[in-house]
Amino acid sequence: MDPFEHGLRNADRDVPSLVPWTPLSEWARDVLLKATKPNAGEQTVLAEVLAMRTILLNMHFAVSQGQTLTAEEMQQLIERADQNKLSKARQRLAEAATGGMP
Repeated sequence: MDPFEHGLRNADRDVPSLVPWTPLSEWARDVLLKATKPNAGEQTVLAEVLAMRTILLNMHFAVSQGQTLTAEEMQQLIERADQNKLSKARQRLAEAATGGMP
C-alpha cells in the first residue's frame, strides 16, 4: 500500500475529533440548502439596485419623451420603486436559484 492510500484510509484516526463527524451527503445537503437561501444583505443590496433601476428607467423614458419631472412626480417614482423592491428582489433571487424558472 502506498503512503497516499495509507493516509486516506487512516485520515480519520490521524485528525483530532474537534467537530463531530458529518456524512458527506448530509454536509452536501446543508451546503446546497444554504446556497439557495440568500442572506438578508444580498436581498437588501439587490432590492436597492432594482429600485434604482426602476427610478432611472422611468426618468430616462420621461426625459426622452421631452417631459420634465416635477418634485412630486419624482417622489412618486421613488415611492413606487420602494414599495415593491424587496418582493422583486426575492423573485429575482428565487428565479436565479431555480435556473431562471419562476
